[in-house]
Amino acid sequence: MKEFLSQTANLNRAIVSDDFLKTLNIIGKRISLTIHKYGTGTQCFDWIIPKKWSVRGAYIETLSGKRILDWKNNPLHIVIGSLPVKRKKIARADLLKKIYVSNEYPSHIPYQFKYYELDWGFCMSKDDAAKLPEEEYWIEIDSEYTEGNLLVGEHVIEGESEKSIVLLSHIDHPGQVNDGLAGAAVLLALAEELKGYKPTYTIRMQFLSETIGSIAHLHNHQKIIPQILGAIFLEMPGTPAYPMVLQHSKQKNSRLDLIAAAVLRDSGEKVEYAECFKHVVNDDGFYNSPGIDVPCISLSRSKKLSPENWYHFPYYHTSGDSIENFDIDAAQRYLKYLKEILEIANADRRITKKYQGIPNLSRHGLWIDWRLYPKASQAIDSILFSLDDGVTIFDVAELTGVPFEEVNSFVKKLEEKDLVSLSIVV
Repeated sequence: MKEFLSQTANLNRAIVSDDFLKTLNIIGKRISLTIHKYGTGTQCFDWIIPKKWSVRGAYIETLSGKRILDWKNNPLHIVIGSLPVKRKKIARADLLKKIYVSNEYPSHIPYQFKYYELDWGFCMSKDDAAKLPEEEYWIEIDSEYTEGNLLVGEHVIEGESEKSIVLLSHIDHPGQVNDGLAGAAVLLALAEELKGYKPTYTIRMQFLSETIGSIAHLHNHQKIIPQILGAIFLEMPGTPAYPMVLQHSKQKNSRLDLIAAAVLRDSGEKVEYAECFKHVVNDDGFYNSPGIDVPCISLSRSKKLSPENWYHFPYYHTSGDSIENFDIDAAQRYLKYLKEILEIANADRRITKKYQGIPNLSRHGLWIDWRLYPKASQAIDSILFSLDDGVTIFDVAELTGVPFEEVNSFVKKLEEKDLVSLSIVV
């Protein structure tokens, strides 16, 4: 993960930009990737795709030519989406009105963006802004807006069914790691781990721009919306020392909601839970919105300060959100949970009994001596007594407390003996 992050963190990954494509190309060298293109100026649902934004350079310098700020040192040094400013002299008082700082993190550069209300501005640490010594400065922002394409990178693992599970990650937010890009790093690692995997449901892994990427892609693929079983939005996986957070879908009891809750419950980590629209609201908000109605959960690492107040993580939306503040071990555990959720969702089957009452296990070579193996025998009994019509393997695991893998293994033995039949859940 850290290799990918080091290659991409400081790229100018604006939502429509050359570096966005560069990031997708880096991903595409490691996994198969289809790049979907949606033209700028195109209306997608109620949104208009903004123009491509390019930057060649930007600076603040003293009248004697000393650079106080140089965009080439950090993509956060100008407001993302800034309009061009020809080289001009500006008074310090006027310049300070166009400099954004972070009051919460005065030693770090804040992240500011203006895609839909166009303007210009610089960003620097509050500490550095306070040290501007001269009365006048030279400034320039060499940027431009042109026509182009909003890009969505998609890695697809074909399943037995046309029904699909969508995994969403952001690669915009230049100069930051946990906010967005780290989710893409986890998704890329997952795609590599799943090479050769044959899922039940088609898995669609998408690398896109926050919100507008999902809006554009769903607008242009509306026929697949009814085929989406659910989605998972990935963000903030490597926040140090913070608990896992499951934000539920609007439905709250979708299969992914239930499976994710079970996996996190059994993880041994501290877990927080949030209602839909109450925590991280990005692409998941659009998927869950009226008229789209695809259950989308989000997984992140965050902190609950009060019932209505969530704290994302230290250095949120600043240059402090860096690789140095990315916890690889936390991200690896996040990856493990994500993989478990997918494996359970794809292995789960609906169980139909072919017998009445309870089967004679001895007759089928399935009996276990309760005197020698009391725990295993008790688990089998609890499974058999839970096989009501319509239940799934996951349902039985939740009802009995027997781990999913053990229930799945025993039910497969029942199938081999032609005692049950198994079918895809949806």
